[in-house]
Amino acid sequence: MTNVDAEDFLKLGYQREQEVPISIGGREMKIRFVKTFSDVPRNSPLLYIDSRGHLGLAVNQNSFAAIYGV
Repeated sequence: MTNVDAEDFLKLGYQREQEVPISIGGREMKIRFVKTFSDVPRNSPLLYIDSRGHLGLAVNQNSFAAIYGV
């Protein structure tokens, strides 16, 4: 979960299936913005809009926090 509101994120112009550049703890990466976890292969990272209307970071069938140390 993040505190980034979906409305604010979408104002940046990103569309689903696009790779979004992000930086977490000094680590640069590109992560696909998708609708649901099943839109990426198992163990792949993803960005999505959660049920509360915030941007979420996840790994399909795994833990984003554990893998990326956040």
